[in-house]
Amino acid sequence: MKFTIKTPLLRPLCLVVTSLALASCGYRVDQSNAVSVDIPFFKQDTDGMLTTRVISELSRTGAYYYSEKSPKYELRGEIVSSSTDNIGYQYRRKDASTKLEDRLVPNEGRRTVKAKITLIDLASGAPVYGPVTIEASSDFDFVDPDNYYDLTFEPPGAPTESVLDFSLGQLDSREGASISSLDPAYRALAERIADTLSRVRVPQQVQ
Repeated sequence: MKFTIKTPLLRPLCLVVTSLALASCGYRVDQSNAVSVDIPFFKQDTDGMLTTRVISELSRTGAYYYSEKSPKYELRGEIVSSSTDNIGYQYRRKDASTKLEDRLVPNEGRRTVKAKITLIDLASGAPVYGPVTIEASSDFDFVDPDNYYDLTFEPPGAPTESVLDFSLGQLDSREGASISSLDPAYRALAERIADTLSRVRVPQQVQ
């Protein structure tokens, strides 16, 4: 399910949440040599999840600080793809016993997200870095939703239990696990974007 939040409300909220998160975690980033950067919503980032993480991770580097008021640079981004692939398989269970069918079914997936970024010098309007495409991924396990024997188990002397309930969120159907994998994939992508930009040599902020 996707939630759309209007930009004027979410962008200041991103800044507040990021500042509180950095302070509560004990981070004291040296911003004496940092340059200001505005980060509008990444295109296709409908709920602002990736944009918020990029703001947070970039602020941690000490090379940039987020500002909408007269920033020197602007980071423009776009999510160009988000896909899932099967990377692990198991033999399908035939019944409640240990018998297996001669048939492989997927039980592990990988979410891969790619984003294109460009760092713009707002004084000249020219890019100082990019556009470049950066990607990151996260792996997840899931159960076969079409196989009753993968979804349940029978403890000795006890009624049948649901694997999904018993796992306390550690296992899910492919659809549910795929959705849950988006957040760690965004986190990994934001870290890579921040690490990449922290290595870019840009003119210092004029005080």
